[in-house]
Amino acid sequence: MFYSVALTSGHQQADTGTKMIHIGKNTRSTIISKGISAGHSQNSYRGLVKIYADGDQRPKFHPMRLHVDWRGLRRTYVPVC
Repeated sequence: MFYSVALTSGHQQADTGTKMIHIGKNTRSTIISKGISAGHSQNSYRGLVKIYADGDQRPKFHPMRLHVDWRGLRRTYVPVC
């Protein structure tokens, strides 16, 4: 499991991310990343999950959630294949 929290305020910008690489059979992982922005600050997250063909069962992917900030602006994140 991987946990991450990014806190920004004022005019700060945080660019965070995670790489998870699966090289064995029957492997799985969980990535939980949260960003909290105050004022005019911004958070961005980039993630990569790589699965090598050696494994006989691939882990299941769960769709990323929709985030809504205090102004009602929506930021969606989609997996890149």
